[in-house]
Amino acid sequence: MLELLEDFRYARWVKRLNRMAQVLLSLALVGGLNYVAARHYTRWDLTPTHRYSLSAETMAFLNQSVRENMHHLPDTPLELILVSQSDMGDDERFRYGQIHTLLKEYEDAAKILPGGNISLEMKEVDRDRDYDKATNLLKYSPLISLPEVIVKFGDRVRALTSADLYDIGNDASGKGLEAKAFRGENAITSAILDVVQTKADKIYFTIRHGEWGYQDSSLYYGLSEFGDALTQRNYKLGSIDLASEDIPADATVMVIVLPFNSHSAFLPEEQEKLRRYLNQRNGRILLFLSRNTDPGQKSGLEDLLHEWGLISPNLLVFESDPGHVTSQLFPIFNPVEDVKRKHPVTEEVARTVQSVIFGYPRLVEIDPQATEEAQHQVHELLATTKNSEVVPPDASGPNDRVVEKGSQVVAAISEKQGANAVGLPGGKLLVYGNADIISNFLFGQKANQLLMLNSVNYLANHENMLNIPPRAPKETKLDIPPGQLPGLGWRLALLPALMAIFGLGVCWVRYRS
Repeated sequence: MLELLEDFRYARWVKRLNRMAQVLLSLALVGGLNYVAARHYTRWDLTPTHRYSLSAETMAFLNQSVRENMHHLPDTPLELILVSQSDMGDDERFRYGQIHTLLKEYEDAAKILPGGNISLEMKEVDRDRDYDKATNLLKYSPLISLPEVIVKFGDRVRALTSADLYDIGNDASGKGLEAKAFRGENAITSAILDVVQTKADKIYFTIRHGEWGYQDSSLYYGLSEFGDALTQRNYKLGSIDLASEDIPADATVMVIVLPFNSHSAFLPEEQEKLRRYLNQRNGRILLFLSRNTDPGQKSGLEDLLHEWGLISPNLLVFESDPGHVTSQLFPIFNPVEDVKRKHPVTEEVARTVQSVIFGYPRLVEIDPQATEEAQHQVHELLATTKNSEVVPPDASGPNDRVVEKGSQVVAAISEKQGANAVGLPGGKLLVYGNADIISNFLFGQKANQLLMLNSVNYLANHENMLNIPPRAPKETKLDIPPGQLPGLGWRLALLPALMAIFGLGVCWVRYRS
């Protein structure tokens, strides 16, 4: 055997086998290390602002609140689904990358949490390649704005559009829009909290006054689409007759939808129950008023509105600006054009540069005789253009017995500080001067659905569950003048080329030896 090894021909083969074994063992070592590191690792974010780490608030929430609420469905994963499309522009592609990175942070965080892992799965759906699946997911979204995130836990779903994930404002030129801040972590963590909590918020619709029903599917007088949208977003719905029932303790929001020409006014005792709900229990009421053809007809809620700094005379507003009406003469409102009425309820509609469509609205004004002791904060939300006309409720159309001309407020919100607690969120009364906006006929048009869901979420305190600071939306780019690009190419290729030449030289020397 020793004689064979001393033979030059056999010695060369032995050396070659030795080198091959070394290469294979090196590859096995690298592969094994990567395999172990992929499953057992610790991440350090060395960026000064911790750009690639979730906040301590999110980590504490994932470690405690989520696990406490997920125990009733232990085998159900929490899914974070990124919906995108193939033909995205540069801005959309950048947002996609930023959102994708954030979702990976959630996935990585769930794996390393102490005390057991949360079953969190990140998925991607391309609308162009998997249209059916994407369409099924986007039914939960009021506006299709890609890329966006679907947070899903069992049959509970929350959709987040780009408007939810970014603060959008005017660019430097003032002519376009740009992302001012990325608040995706706040939005996604709040959405996770929403879908995993076991107790659903309860919304009650009043009845017995001719109100439209949330289960009624008729086109003009039904609210089934509004009811379905609330149910899909994890709200539980119910009806209440205030004449015979007290407002339940689990009432998160009370919705009152007065139809056109209602002749069944609220009784004084019903109004008193609503008053106590707002003042003593910091309740939330979403009220839709419609006109009555009888000028003397009242809703029975006039005193309640007055106490909360609002007044709604039975007068109809016609919009005369051709650019702000539909073919049916329904007024179109664009919150972007009315910056002074910016509010969290309308902010997202303004960011997405969308409009909303009303039926013929009543006035909803700030009561000039409101007392200072009420301690309310009244905010106007929507107003007509300066070309609008105010007419009596039985008018047949514009230019018929005009009472007043000019811009008129048709939606407002009044908020109070919490009773007997400094800084505690107080009652809220949000009033729209028309109920047609949530009818099946108009609910799905333009940004009506978005505005209505924002109204409910704001009243239910779902818009500000957490206070996680936003991140900078700017993309870090290497700015290289075009004239330096040719020289940069060969400089970048120089080191790899030298290493390749050195390697070839070593192989040649070994081969000659």
